[in-house]
Amino acid sequence: MLSLSVRPVLLMLNNFKNIFFRRRRLPSGGLSATNRGFSLIEVVVGASIIAGTLISIMIALQASINLSRYSVDSTQALYILEEGLEVMRHLRDQDWNNLAALTTETDYWLAFSGGAWQISQTENLLAGKFNRRVNLEAVYRDNDGRIAASGDLDEGTKRLIISVSWPDRNETRTKSITTYLADIKSE
Repeated sequence: MLSLSVRPVLLMLNNFKNIFFRRRRLPSGGLSATNRGFSLIEVVVGASIIAGTLISIMIALQASINLSRYSVDSTQALYILEEGLEVMRHLRDQDWNNLAALTTETDYWLAFSGGAWQISQTENLLAGKFNRRVNLEAVYRDNDGRIAASGDLDEGTKRLIISVSWPDRNETRTKSITTYLADIKSE
């Protein structure tokens, strides 16, 4: 692939050389002293163009690798977010008290232990670098029964915030999802 892209550049350089740097021959058949220096200039110009092209290709490849790494990490973080949401729904479906008993506005972590999902206050990393936090907030309703910033506390609904963070070079990236979970089995 590289030889296909370099060949037209070399042909172009050769044509450029033939047009602008025609060599004058001496009657003895050799090149004049002024024309001998052109071959050195040609080499320097050609090497500069090739070096610039190679550096540009390397910069583009490095950017592609970084973007690919971010894409993989971001996709994995989305799967971890989705898994956290499904786990919280599963725990809610088992028993609403799994969620109702948790302190609001406190960070929790999910752990799969002994064949079951557990909610823990111990931080754990997934795949060696992803940190998934789960946080529940109280939900309030206004006089019309709509969710509001203040009003009557709704004991049967919790606001769920799941965030996944991971280190990416010199910064920490974060993705989060927010939804509401309700006690669907209460009468």
